[in-house]
Amino acid sequence: MLPKITRKNLFTTALTGIVGVGLILGCGGPGRTCVGELTVDGKTYQGRDPSEAQARQNTCSKYCIEGDAGYDRLYQEFIKTPESKKVIGLDKWSAQAENKKLGEYVRQCEQDCLKQHTDGTRRIEVKCQ
Repeated sequence: MLPKITRKNLFTTALTGIVGVGLILGCGGPGRTCVGELTVDGKTYQGRDPSEAQARQNTCSKYCIEGDAGYDRLYQEFIKTPESKKVIGLDKWSAQAENKKLGEYVRQCEQDCLKQHTDGTRRIEVKCQ
């Protein structure tokens, strides 16, 4: 037997639905894209994600892998090793996933980048649409 629908139940159900839709839209909802930008030495690095915080971290990742001199130096050393020869087409991005030392360097670089943003010494602009 179905429960009797009352005005109170109908109002509660409608209000719950409206709040749910508001939360989805307010938290980004489907299709939202946030783009972070960081400029270092005249070069701009971008990271994307629906989440503002993740877009900021992705921006730091992009800088750390593509623009950080320390990572480049470690990568250049790594590609000369027998370990790197085991993986075909190893670029800077996949190398950090395959090599523990490179991966740890990138994670530390990301943390430093985010800390510098928080401290105000490095600006990462994020815009969400």
